[in-house]
Amino acid sequence: FHMFDLLTYSDSLKEKINKGLFLESGGEEEMAIRSACILLSNQICQRQKMSTLDLYKTVWAMRKSKKHPFHLTQTIFY
Repeated sequence: FHMFDLLTYSDSLKEKINKGLFLESGGEEEMAIRSACILLSNQICQRQKMSTLDLYKTVWAMRKSKKHPFHLTQTIFY
């Protein structure tokens, strides 16, 4: 959601993401991103009256069309 300007990162987190550094799985930064995305997803779905699956499909398609750095985490929880 950061690439759509719906989520903002601290300067230090933005720097880590831009450098391609892995965030600690279950760490504060990774959990903050994950929880913010869940909250945003719920709000968008309610406002747009769309299913979560439809939102994820839309975001995934848009994500593939943009060159934008995203956070990296080695985890089994996604």
